[in-house]
Amino acid sequence: ILTSLLAGSNDAPLKKVILEKGLGQDVEVSLLDGIEQFVLTFLVRNTDADKKDEILDAIYGTLGNLAEHGLDHAQLQASLNHQECMYRMKQEPYGVSLAAVSYNSWLYGGDPAMYLNAGYLYDELRKDVEEGYFEQLLKETIEKRVHAKVVIAEGEKDKGKRTAADEAEGLKAKFASW
Repeated sequence: ILTSLLAGSNDAPLKKVILEKGLGQDVEVSLLDGIEQFVLTFLVRNTDADKKDEILDAIYGTLGNLAEHGLDHAQLQASLNHQECMYRMKQEPYGVSLAAVSYNSWLYGGDPAMYLNAGYLYDELRKDVEEGYFEQLLKETIEKRVHAKVVIAEGEKDKGKRTAADEAEGLKAKFASW
């Protein structure tokens, strides 16, 4: 719900800041859960490695500002509604989906049926919106900044040309051997 709110569109607060400051061309926030300790990922595409500190400052500054001044509760409710709709839609192969969901708790000693009927949680989350639950989640994320790791993946600019040249050379050798 928060990942959608933060970077679900170009007008989402975090994505908007990164784009307006020219720190990247796209921003994606994703959550890997279903494991004992979740992983929150901020992906900034088409940027430069030397902008790392500016990007981190923009991320944590935006999160801090939202945590302090509050989130747009109407947007949170809309995100909740969307997530609930997706949860309630049965998609094939439904049995396999249920089996995969059961592993989220079962692998860590929990009840395998724990997440099979989680629809009631949406009503609880709607109440939590008004009680500042999501702002508190942002505060906790900011406080755990010491656990943040930065990974920079840079492509080779002339990799395609070198690959094409290598392939052409290999083809010439094959043709010569015929």
